Amino acid sequence: MVAWRVRPTDFALGLDDRAWRLLLVGAFVWLELVGLTRFFAFEVDGVAFGAIEQAVDNTHHGRFGASPMLQGNLFATAPALILLPVVLLHELWPTPLWLVVLGPLVVWLGLFPVRRLVRLSNGGPHGAMELGAALLWLGNGWTGRALADGFAIELTIPLLLAWWLVGWVERDAEKVALLTAALLVTKDEAVPVVL
Repeated sequence: MVAWRVRPTDFALGLDDRAWRLLLVGAFVWLELVGLTRFFAFEVDGVAFGAIEQAVDNTHHGRFGASPMLQGNLFATAPALILLPVVLLHELWPTPLWLVVLGPLVVWLGLFPVRRLVRLSNGGPHGAMELGAALLWLGNGWTGRALADGFAIELTIPLLLAWWLVGWVERDAEKVALLTAALLVTKDEAVPVVL
């Protein structure tokens, strides 16, 4: 008679790196296609998207944060300094498509800290839990919001917070300090999260 000794981790779905690359590429293509399709079908929130795009474009042209749609300055009404790197992208090609492409990209980048947190909590790779966490991240309400609004600044908060948790679990004080600073300049709603 043969006795089998089985640990719970032996039941993990063994996803190798090729499967994860395929998941990452598929998720990226899917998110970008949905974002671009919604934009070109005029299904994005025109007021919020237009105000953000005007502020970015006017900052690019030397009028910091000016948004005629808001009758003032975007950064005075809703501090979102995370948008300043988008101004640099306007130097390459001045188009609102940068915001359309960056919204789904922010959602996609969240897959990396989610996978890392699952690995840290399980003490190593666990394919089934990693896949489940990735699908939960892609299927949450914020994902739909990013694709509906064109570019929701609020999406950077859970992304940075997920990386902050990775730094906290790894006890990396430098990463935690840097991400705390990044959260504080992302948007004013992030301040209560950090404090």
